[in-house]
Amino acid sequence: MKRILLVLAVMGLLLGAVYGSAASLNVEGGTIQGGKDTTLACQSTNDVDVVWKTCAGGGGDARIFGLELSGFDTACNGCYVLAYLLNDSGNFVGSGDPGMWRASAVIAGGSVVVDQYYDGTTPWVTASCGHGPRVEVIDQVHLIIKNALASSDG
Repeated sequence: MKRILLVLAVMGLLLGAVYGSAASLNVEGGTIQGGKDTTLACQSTNDVDVVWKTCAGGGGDARIFGLELSGFDTACNGCYVLAYLLNDSGNFVGSGDPGMWRASAVIAGGSVVVDQYYDGTTPWVTASCGHGPRVEVIDQVHLIIKNALASSDG
């Protein structure tokens, strides 16, 4: 019984030392960006122009079927863009209005067209007239610039 208690005590000390050393590591951020960051990895300013590609939906309401983004620095050429469309409460647009979008091509010449959305069932759908979100439900656009798409990005 004493041996078991001794082994458990030693294991506890070792695990505590490992946990403590991991907690004291200094970690410096790289190019992962989230939240409210004012400096982008490849973009020296936050000035990206957004032009909505719109058409009349089934009920006559204006619907978005893409975003034309321009004004990216040349350092962003070759990167991918994910766009999140949010309502006035800061939540994804919903109720049939897709809020997660991506560009099917990389940024080139400082611009890109975001033309695919995630509808919750099909991996990524190329947007067409009448199937995108209603213009009036969108309040914010958040962009993520990535060097490469991950499998979770579609």
